[in-house]
Amino acid sequence: MNKTKMVLSILFCIILIIQPITSYAYTYASIGYVPVYRQPSDLTCWSTCVTMAASYFNGDTKNRQADIQLDAFPGDPYRSDDQYMSATIKEMTNGKWITQGIWNTHLYNSYLSKTAVLYQLNNLVPIISQTVQRGAPAFHEVLIYAYDETINKLSINDPASGQKTIDYDYFKDNPDYYWTRTVINS
Repeated sequence: MNKTKMVLSILFCIILIIQPITSYAYTYASIGYVPVYRQPSDLTCWSTCVTMAASYFNGDTKNRQADIQLDAFPGDPYRSDDQYMSATIKEMTNGKWITQGIWNTHLYNSYLSKTAVLYQLNNLVPIISQTVQRGAPAFHEVLIYAYDETINKLSINDPASGQKTIDYDYFKDNPDYYWTRTVINS
């Protein structure tokens, strides 16, 4: 009987030790290193996000921003309308700038749930999200590369301000802006 109690006690201790480790694995997701690029001017956050995703999938640090902008909008790469997210989708879908990994992308006209964020990142796919400034037609794209559900934080590459960690609920909807659209791998 003592031997059985000892074996059960050891098994119970092992379960107690392993449980937090396995729980954490399911609540934290990261695709790993994604090069950070700064947008060279206003209205180029979309091409900067595509450049970051392309560098991630191609395993390089080549800056493709100008080429992507000119390819998407020949003759007028800095146009100021809502075509940027559509251009992002076009470039990622046709595989011209991203030669491996992401092929079945589509534009989701909403923010992603926490579960959807974890799913995308666990499948090693960066997420490009678009936010809209409240009271103004100002759009901005950022790349999400990690999420920690235990502290409810997203890790993002922001073309305007660099890498940062931000609360998921705040990023989704706050007094200044809200998350409106997302490029996902379907």
